[in-house]
Amino acid sequence: MATITKTNVIAGLSIILLFGLGTLHSVLSSHSQQPPETAPPKKTTPLQSERVSFPDPANTTKASSEAALGYNSKYGNLPASLIGTELDVRLQTDEYGQLIISDSIRLVFDYFLSTITEENFDLIDLRVKEYLTHQLQEPALSKANSIWQQYISLKKSFIGFEQEMAEHFTARSDQLASSSKEHKAQTYLELLRLQLDRRNQLRAEHLDPEVNDAFFSDEAAYDEYTFSRLTINADTALSPEDKAIQIQQLQHTLPEDVRQELETAQLADTIKHKTNTILASGGTEQDVESMRRNMFGEEAVERFKALDQQRAEWKARVDDYLTQKDQIMSTEGVTQEELHFQVEELRTSLFDSREQIRIRGMEQSRSDV
Repeated sequence: MATITKTNVIAGLSIILLFGLGTLHSVLSSHSQQPPETAPPKKTTPLQSERVSFPDPANTTKASSEAALGYNSKYGNLPASLIGTELDVRLQTDEYGQLIISDSIRLVFDYFLSTITEENFDLIDLRVKEYLTHQLQEPALSKANSIWQQYISLKKSFIGFEQEMAEHFTARSDQLASSSKEHKAQTYLELLRLQLDRRNQLRAEHLDPEVNDAFFSDEAAYDEYTFSRLTINADTALSPEDKAIQIQQLQHTLPEDVRQELETAQLADTIKHKTNTILASGGTEQDVESMRRNMFGEEAVERFKALDQQRAEWKARVDDYLTQKDQIMSTEGVTQEELHFQVEELRTSLFDSREQIRIRGMEQSRSDV
């Protein structure tokens, strides 16, 4: 049974604009020889909204609420996407019964929101409040319910946010078409900075400061790092060596756990880059294994084989997402606003905030074909 923890339940909206990081990376690629950063694949699930409909408790194609939540929900079993999962998250209180604010609260919310393409929001709302009631007593319960309302208000605000950013990009699209690479890079960075600032403003408007910090501080730090890294790579006055030094210094500004994950991902990208170079020049899989063995020793060869498997799983996850996205966008009788909301929730449910950086870039590359 899969346990829902910080590493495999959804994060929030990433920093990448609707036009995608792929476009930005293509503009900046001539200024940097470094491979793009990625994060290791992580497995999660999907997100809709209409009218209340309660599921059949006897439906065996659904996930057992007792197995997943630890109690029999009066709203019936959970959607099929949650089969095999367990929401093993304990919300904490202090000695006075006050709720301890942490990102565990967000994990609970996102667990239920991950079913938005399978259940309507009114039912999800009831499930969340039921779960909180099973976990908490007053005064912590009222605080948790208040945070839930703040979180949903923030989610709804992102609908207009994406439309706003799309309009900003559209307004500059003609100008960008005839611009030099350097001017395009600068314009994209300006739009990216605008999105970061606007997103942070929305979070501050809808969430209490303590909640905002607990939910998004690590993500915000990583996003600022990503923006600074892109800015460095776009600076034509810097040599490749200077860029590498400045980016390495930047990494030390990240939280320790984020920095360690980033370093692991960078190492994986370096190996992938070397592997592609060997194969492109006519080398064999044996040559690739030899390269890995020389760099890391015999024991590491098997670990790299496992990494290759992870990459295959990542590709399968992306393909699954794109298929679901196409299905959503082809739905008739639904407004474009609602369709974009469902796609955003789907993306958020299947990928964490750093993976969304890759996904948005891939989507843009796909739309440019």
